[in-house]
Amino acid sequence: MACTLKDVAMAAGVSPATVSLVLNNRSGISQETRESVLSAAMRLNYPMRSSNNKVNASRPVCFIKIASHGEVVNDDHKAFISDYIDGIENRARRYGYPLEIRSYSGFDVQQILSDIYKQDYSGIIILATELLEKDVLKFKELSIPKVFIDVNYPLFSFDFVNMDNESAVYTVVKRFRDRGLTKIGLVKSKTYTCNFFLRSKYFYEVLHYFGMEINRDWIFEVGASFDKAYDDMLENLSSCSNLPEGLFCVSDVIGIGVMKALKEKGIKIPEEVSVIGFDDSPKCRMTDPELSSVKVPASLIGKRAFEYLRKLMTKEQRIASEKILIGCDVILRDSVRKPE
Repeated sequence: MACTLKDVAMAAGVSPATVSLVLNNRSGISQETRESVLSAAMRLNYPMRSSNNKVNASRPVCFIKIASHGEVVNDDHKAFISDYIDGIENRARRYGYPLEIRSYSGFDVQQILSDIYKQDYSGIIILATELLEKDVLKFKELSIPKVFIDVNYPLFSFDFVNMDNESAVYTVVKRFRDRGLTKIGLVKSKTYTCNFFLRSKYFYEVLHYFGMEINRDWIFEVGASFDKAYDDMLENLSSCSNLPEGLFCVSDVIGIGVMKALKEKGIKIPEEVSVIGFDDSPKCRMTDPELSSVKVPASLIGKRAFEYLRKLMTKEQRIASEKILIGCDVILRDSVRKPE
């Protein structure tokens, strides 16, 4: 199996963004770090840029990670974001494009655009998880080929690649029903992201589709981080005397915090309340019981984003912008009660 940029980052003990800067000979990296990364890359036989390497035949593509507020794009989702990068890198390498990674804390669009204009990129892929509609619109005048991932704003003439939240939520509710659970509640986030919003929106629509009860007492709102989700759910449980049979949480981080709060209140999982999260992060298999979750093919999303970006970069004919949605699966574990 070919060595990836993430493999080099793990071996050197740095972030994928740092590896990208070193391998593309960018400034701002200490000599010690640079040597550590290059040494790791050589040990792992990572393909380096050189005059004889095909990746030097094309101008680089840039993956831009923007943590506008950092409540979602943070270390809790590091593995998920790394899967996006793996997918992008896989296709970039196949087609001979060097890949650079840029990370931004806060949304200073002028700084981001300035950095892009300074470089001769073939195209860019933007992780827009924390970007609002008005933020995405600020890239409208950027003429370079671009694709946004982890969001979907259908009214905009931009190109988006995202998970299919609607079908995922439908499958979550159906899995609950298949296990005989019909009183289902929602744990949504106080922090806005496009995907959190869509999951909440589709939850109500799917319950209506199945003719299931929509009980406002079973709708809980919590913070997006583990600690905030745990604290907020504890407070919610203190004033809730009528719990549903199942809870759908809009992220795994929230789901894990919710499970801790339920257990602290002496509520048995899954005997009294079943729980399903979203993202299928590695931490799902570290909880007790193991958290059921929606498995998102993040690497495939990264691959599809690059493949579409390549069409834009090579000026293949197209009629209009495209919104590409990738299907998900629901992985049931011990946090969901089995049929009696």
